[in-house]
Amino acid sequence: MITIAGLSYEVDSLGVELTGDFHASQLSDPFYRYMQRWHSGLVISADESDDPITIGRADVLRLRVYDIVDSGVDPWEVLDAEEGDLEMVGRVLLDGGGFRDELDDELQGWESDLLILNHVELEPAVRGIGLGPLFASLTLEPLLGGARVVACYPAPIGGEHTDASRAEIVAKLGRTWAKAGFRPLHDGVWILDPATVEYSEAWERLHRGFGLLRD
Repeated sequence: MITIAGLSYEVDSLGVELTGDFHASQLSDPFYRYMQRWHSGLVISADESDDPITIGRADVLRLRVYDIVDSGVDPWEVLDAEEGDLEMVGRVLLDGGGFRDELDDELQGWESDLLILNHVELEPAVRGIGLGPLFASLTLEPLLGGARVVACYPAPIGGEHTDASRAEIVAKLGRTWAKAGFRPLHDGVWILDPATVEYSEAWERLHRGFGLLRD
């Protein structure tokens, strides 16, 4: 049961709305043609006749890594042109030829795309009950086809932070994303390998924990 502004909602009334940006007007530019942004809303509704309430938002970036390489562009440059946190993910995972060779020892799957869970935020009223990892899992689930790895760069959103407070927030975020199946790689980047048993087990724990799986 989730309570928002005095109203109670069953967890199974949760839903995810996905919309995508595909830069269709710039198909000649590999910086846009092979990069997609997906926007996710976590919504809840007590009754089908009610307008759903959005209680969370997330952004996922999909990079068609080897299409970018084949076009003659370094995929890291695509992320660097977008924003700083994405550049950090690209620095760890990618080089001019695609995924770094050392990832062969880290990942079990052999798909070709990179997903980056770039931003997840819940409304204050629904924080602290474990919805963040579930929201991430629900958002990623329909996007995993063709993805070799999902990455995230846990960091505080906005505001001024001391080194100590930032480290505390990053550690807390890491514990949160671990519940969705992410694990630390290095340099602050966390990864989820959808081909592993560990991911399947994390997915099942989350869904069972919220009563979203039937025995």
